[in-house]
Order: sequence, then structure tokens, then C-alpha cells
Amino acid sequence: MPEPDCARRNEQPYAALRASVTVDSLVEESARMLDAVRLWFDLHEFLPGGGPLLRYLVVGTGTRLQVDVGFPVARSSMPQLLDAIERRHASGAGAAEGVRLDRLPAGNYAWVVHEGDAADLGQVREMLVWWVGSKGFELDRWSTDRGSVWGGRVEFDLTEGPPDSTDAVSRVELAYRLVA
Repeated sequence: MPEPDCARRNEQPYAALRASVTVDSLVEESARMLDAVRLWFDLHEFLPGGGPLLRYLVVGTGTRLQVDVGFPVARSSMPQLLDAIERRHASGAGAAEGVRLDRLPAGNYAWVVHEGDAADLGQVREMLVWWVGSKGFELDRWSTDRGSVWGGRVEFDLTEGPPDSTDAVSRVELAYRLVA
């Protein structure tokens, strides 16, 4: 497993659907949500600014999660995307209702790229949290009655090729924002 690292990152706009899901339904729901966001991009003739992303907003007590699932947006596309969202709201209709623009905040992030079996991501997440603590850093998260709220916890799918290909090797970048 590669050694994690820290880097300063700029704010990253993204377009996504937000949902409350269970840990057990995360993979299935994420795939459905990505299809809807991809359709929204296609209908408005925009290209995502990168591969899929999964942002953890709240990791709840028990098995509940609040997540955003979508794609990064190139800064040059932001005005057109905002206009497309406004037109959809004004008409009261459109595919992928609920697609929203948000931003990952700028800041210092601890990150690592996992290449291999997606089933091992849980161990990689735990290792990254341990690594952050071992270096004396603090994660940008706080506790509430709903669970742990994260200021910036995201996973970027870097896998190349069709996701259903038997030759595709899962590559996922995990990035957790640190307290300044």
C-alpha cells in the first residue's frame, strides 16, 4: 500500500446528487445516482471535469451515511452549469432532479491512492485516519447527534476503462481535509 501524503488543494466545484443511504446500499445507490448525474450532463451537453466522486458529508451512527455522488466540474463550465440548473428549476422539470452544484473546500488534504480490490477500501480508509493521527494532524470533522460531519472527505474514482470490464483494476484516491 502506498504511503499517504499531504497537499494543499484548491476549491473543487462538482455537480452531484445528495442522498441518505445505508452502508449496505452505498454501492448500488451510488451507481444509480452516477447514471442520473451523467444523464444530466449529457442532456445539457457538458462534460464532467474528471471521473466520478463520492463525498461523505455525514457518517452516521450505525449504518447511515449522507453522501454526494457526482462529478468534478471544470471552473470554465460553472457559469453554464449554474444557468442550466436555474432553467431546470424554473421549468419545474428535467432529468436527474436534484442535481446540485457544490464545492469541496480548499485546504490541506491527507490523501492516498488505492489500487486493487474495492473490497479493501475499508482498510485503506482506516489506515489513512490512523496515518493522519500518527503525524499529529487533525481531520476536519466534528461529532453531532447525527454522527460525524466531515468538512472534506472525498473519494475519486480513477479507474480507467469500462467499470464492468474484467480487466479494470480499481483505482481510488481518498482525500480527507485537515484542520488548518
